[in-house]
Amino acid sequence: MKVAVLHPRKGIAGLWTPAVDATTQLAAAEINAAGGILGSPVELVYADCGVEADTATAAVDHLLDVVGVEAIVGQHTSTGRDAVRKRVAGRVPYVYTAQHEGLPAVESAIMIGATDGELLWPAIAWLIAERRARRFFFVGNDYIWPQKALETSRALITHEGAQLVGHALMPFETGDFGPTLARIRATRPDVVVQALVGEASVTFNRAFAQAGLDSQALRLGLLVDEAVICGIGPEATANLYAVSNYFSDWRSPQNTRFLDSYHAAFGRHAPPVSGASIGCYEGLHLLASLAGSRRDPGGRRLAELACRPLHRDAARKYLCGKPVGRRSQVHIARADGVTLSIVSSLALN
Repeated sequence: MKVAVLHPRKGIAGLWTPAVDATTQLAAAEINAAGGILGSPVELVYADCGVEADTATAAVDHLLDVVGVEAIVGQHTSTGRDAVRKRVAGRVPYVYTAQHEGLPAVESAIMIGATDGELLWPAIAWLIAERRARRFFFVGNDYIWPQKALETSRALITHEGAQLVGHALMPFETGDFGPTLARIRATRPDVVVQALVGEASVTFNRAFAQAGLDSQALRLGLLVDEAVICGIGPEATANLYAVSNYFSDWRSPQNTRFLDSYHAAFGRHAPPVSGASIGCYEGLHLLASLAGSRRDPGGRRLAELACRPLHRDAARKYLCGKPVGRRSQVHIARADGVTLSIVSSLALN
């Protein structure tokens, strides 16, 4: 049973690759020990989809037409997701695991990640109540996910009686943050909300601290996780917060079991686990649970999975006992050097 793990393996989002590889190898070993998928052992196929629609389309065409994969687990940008979903078109099951802008159940994709609204609402409310924030500035990369996150942030900030004082959307490859940092300094926000991908987040946050803004404003990152925080470095993480449905600091029996297994397999210095790699781990287990372990020579069960829409809540019922599990939590974490410590958690209904 060939299952593709589709994500950007190098470039701006490549910093997640080591942990994605490790967590998916662990998931495959656990699934195979339990009998595989439809009675066949899982063989992982790793594919680099980049961050743009054309590279994602090329990757999925190769996977389907040349490699012959029977399912895809994707952790990549929303631009890539829409391209993959259209190309897959119900041919194989496609589980999309990334945090996203919020879409209803759609054909040809099972989406299990948290949405921006679910994460931003408690985070913005917490910053207003606990840190007395009133003025917000938004920074993101210029594509569908940050564009929608900006709209969501604006609506939530206004609803809470606060003010969005400015925003900046930048290409992935931007290296000169001078104009944006100047606007942040001029508008004097209490919080800078970020929707930046991988290395873009690393370089922006380093520049932010180097400009001395880390002592003047708080930062809230939508994709600032354990991998990104290590890239930023301890000298540039003062007053930095992050929000996600998973941090490795989350203390639960399910997460403790997972981390014990992970470090037993890969050692104390294994790549840092974050929401991105946990999503791939859970995505593989979801495929196994939905397909079952009995043999299906006609492939009917996989065909059904590929074609029928499945709402996230219905999909997550199959993930009891996994690190995020059946019911997602929203966690707000504070950076301490290169670690993230949870300061508040809220269960989603």
